[in-house]
Amino acid sequence: MSTSQYLLGAAELAVIAASLGLGAYHLRALLAPAWTGALGRLAEIVLGLSALILISEIIGLAGLFEELPLVLACAAVGLGGTIWARRRGIPKTPETPLVRSSGVMVAIGIAAAVLVVVHWAQPTGEAVDQGMYYQDTTWYHMSFSARFAQTGDIGPLHFTDPLKLTAWFYPQNSELLHGVGIVTLDTDFLSPVINLIWVALCLLAAWCIGRPYAIGGVTVLGAAVVLDSEMLVGSQAGQGPNDIAGLFFLMTALAFLVDG
Repeated sequence: MSTSQYLLGAAELAVIAASLGLGAYHLRALLAPAWTGALGRLAEIVLGLSALILISEIIGLAGLFEELPLVLACAAVGLGGTIWARRRGIPKTPETPLVRSSGVMVAIGIAAAVLVVVHWAQPTGEAVDQGMYYQDTTWYHMSFSARFAQTGDIGPLHFTDPLKLTAWFYPQNSELLHGVGIVTLDTDFLSPVINLIWVALCLLAAWCIGRPYAIGGVTVLGAAVVLDSEMLVGSQAGQGPNDIAGLFFLMTALAFLVDG
């Protein structure tokens, strides 16, 4: 990957993130104006990711999972959503009593989050340096992602193992997100750090679960016990499996039920 390719890919990712982020912010403000702070950011992340996955699926089914269609579609959806929400009239944020966490709770949450991220960062750095080698990563997760990026088509079955009939195609969203990185950067350079991003999002969701009761630090600490387990770190950090992504959406659903 040359410097020019990297800069172009980074610019494309920035356009995708900025466009979908802007649209998600205005859509959340229109649909859930009372969701502010951490919960509001969490809702916007879910909206942005959902839009990116849906866009990737639609253009991928049309055989257009490529740089230009992807960037243009994300920009159009993000900006179009922003214009639509503003024309509908974004309501003012209602005044609701806020439950503020104590400094101790914030300190506990930060300490637990830093510990988890540091532990995940080491194997992630090794994967960036040495490559992604975990069995499921090379078997189907990244194989599917690379195939999506190479062909621009997400519809056909990919026969990664003729003896494992159920592994011919896993229509899981993580492969599409890895594919977005490959399409924009022309390499899987971004893939080893994607699961580290999921970890950070899990910690945000954990904070939102305890936020209404001013115990966000405790819920982050509880999540840290699971996230920092060898079962997750050993199989997810710097690799392609999407168990951590599933955990994020599960925790997010709980956060919306509790804090929403």
